Formats: sequence, structure tokens, C-alpha cells
Amino acid sequence: MSRLFLIDVSPLRDYPAFRYLFAARATTFFVLGILNFAVNLQIYNLTKSALSVAMLSICVAAPMTVSMLFGGVLADRYDKRKLMMWSRTAHLGAVALLLINAMMDQPLLWPIYGSAAIAGTAAGISMPAFMAAMPAIVGRGNLAAAAALGSLTSQASGIIGPALAGLLMMQWGTVGCYGVVAIGSVLTPLFLTRLPALPPPKADAPQAKQKVFTALRNAFSYAMASQIIAGLLLIDVAATLFATPFAALPQFGAQVLNGDERTIGLMFAAPAAGAFLAAFVSGWISRLERSGQALILAVCGWGFSVFALGFAPNIPLALVFLVAMGFADTVSEVLRGSLLQQHTPDHLLGRLSSLWLIQATLTPALGNVAIGALAETQSLRISFALGGTACLLAALAIALWLPGFRRMAAVSEAKS
Repeated sequence: MSRLFLIDVSPLRDYPAFRYLFAARATTFFVLGILNFAVNLQIYNLTKSALSVAMLSICVAAPMTVSMLFGGVLADRYDKRKLMMWSRTAHLGAVALLLINAMMDQPLLWPIYGSAAIAGTAAGISMPAFMAAMPAIVGRGNLAAAAALGSLTSQASGIIGPALAGLLMMQWGTVGCYGVVAIGSVLTPLFLTRLPALPPPKADAPQAKQKVFTALRNAFSYAMASQIIAGLLLIDVAATLFATPFAALPQFGAQVLNGDERTIGLMFAAPAAGAFLAAFVSGWISRLERSGQALILAVCGWGFSVFALGFAPNIPLALVFLVAMGFADTVSEVLRGSLLQQHTPDHLLGRLSSLWLIQATLTPALGNVAIGALAETQSLRISFALGGTACLLAALAIALWLPGFRRMAAVSEAKS
């Protein structure tokens, strides 16, 4: 395959600090791939309700939203390495709670939701610090390549994780899944200790002493004044708020497609397979001349795939549409993340990263709940079709409303 399309691995080759950060993220993605499948299936087995599964997303997203608001400010003011290291250490408490609950004769629902809240809080501190640290680690010219490598790893883990979780579930049950997750979760903070110090950028004294909500308001005002940053935030809302079907996949696979646990595991892995493929051939993304139009097309591809999933007559075709969803999502994610980092001044990177991460966390959770609620009264096929249609219409409306966003130039030409 031409180098034009193959993923760019130069950040791994040229930046030692990125290699440690890459290892930490790869470990985290791997255990999360197992954890996501195990927790969703455990809740479904306990409740037989897609809405109960969807509520897990809210339990993660609500505390994560609050902690991200503070996490973004902290990332602009304190050492990002320490923020990442200690927040990932705190995540071990969430895993321990899941493991203890799974060992009980009758596992309870509330410890699962409580663990999700702890995990969400910890992630809300670490994620803005990670995004804000990336320009300092690889340079702004390599952000798209670094994002693609991260996406490749996350999606490979998304393929391996659910597949392994399904096998672990069949052999050793939920306890086996959570035990593997606990072991992997210990490694992440160890890798992060090898990073260099990542202090905040130098800022004038008045800005450094701003109150938290004043600092957040200033960052939000900057985002809304820029058509590019506003578009990058809103286009993801269009995709995830209206067309996030993952909480309904267990019910869709079991009741609509008559599948078993292995089939449901494949359905969770299929989007990751598509995303892995997109990341693997992502070399072309940094060479795009019209990144705004490409991003809009990627989001429309996501919406159409969700729409088509609702009409899939069998498991193989459903897997095809889920693969297409993953491909479109990764193209969109790499473009959105790298462009946001490139167009944001250093002193705002933490806060604007937190805003981006908040909408990327909260709107999928709300989208999961919306489709889960619809599934209680309507068929899942209708729910998916309506969500996909709404995503398409919203993406096109944003493109028309924000011409500066639509006309974004190549990723490599973006300026901070």
C-alpha cells in the first residue's frame, strides 16, 4: 500500500516521551475494551433493560463533565504529567469496587453505577491534561499523526477487548474479566511516571489568578467566537446526540437479530474494526486540502450507517454497517482532535480540550439514553432510523450555518 495512505509512525520513532504516553494509553484502551463489554453485559443480564444499560453512560458522563471543567483549568495551571498519573491511580478504586461486587453471590446494580462515577471523575482530570500535553510532546505539526496512532491503538484494543471479554465471560465469568482489568490498570500510572515534567505555559499574572468559572467563561467565549472551533464542537454533537446506538446493541443483537453472547461481542467489536482500518490507512488525512468538507462527509457517513443498521435483516449485514460506523467515526475524530489542538493557543489548550471532551462524553451518553428510552416504546429499528436521519440533517445545517468551518483548509495548514 502506498505511503500516502499508511499510518504515519514518526511520532513513535522521533519522540521518546510519546512512546511512554503511547504505552500508557494503549494499556488503558485495552482494559477499557474488556471493561466496556463486561459492564454492559453484566447490567443487561441483571436487568434485561436497554435503558438500564444506557444509564451507565450517564453515571460516567455526569461526574466526568464536572471534573473535566476543573480538569481543564488544572491542566492550564499545573504539571500535566502529575495530573495524568494520579488520576489514573485513582481509577484503580473503581476497578476494585467492580471486582468486589462481582464476587458477591448476588451482585448489586448500585456498585456498578458507583464504580462508573469514580471512573468518570478520574478520567475527567486525566483527559484534558492528555490533550493539552500533546502539542508539547510531539509538536503541532505531528498532531494528526499522533491522533491517528492513538486511534489505531484504541480501536485495536476495541477489537481485542470485547472478543477476549466474551471468552473470559464464558470461562471465568465477570470476575475473570474484572481481574484482567485490575492487572492492566496498575500498569498505566507506571508508564506515566516515565514522562518528563509537563508544566503549564507561562501566562501573565492576571490570567493565572483568574477564578475557575471566569477562566472557563473566557475559554467558552473564545470557542464561540471562532467558527472553526464552534463547528468542531457542534458537529460531534450532531453525530452523538442523535445517533449513538451502543447501549441498545445487546438488546438489538439478542432480540432483533436472535444472536448469542458471542454475536453481541462481535457487534461491539465491529465498530472498532472499522475504526482500526480507518486509522491504519490514515496517512491521507494530514494531506487533505479541504478538511472541513471531509469532516462533514465523515459525520454524514456515521449518520447514514446508523440509519442503515436499523434496517439490517441479518447479523452479517449489521456487522458491515457497524464497521462503516467505526470507519467514519475515526476519520471524524482524528480531524476534530488535531484541528482543535492546532487552532487553540497554548494557554487555552486545557480548557478548550475539556469543553471538547465534555461534549464528546456527555452527548453520547444522552444519545444512548435517548435510543434506550425509545426502545422501551418503539422498535429498535425505528429508533436507529430516526437517529441516523436526525444526525444527517443536523450535520448539513451546521455546514450551512458556519461557512468558515465548512471551508477549513488542509490539516497541515492549520495555525494556532
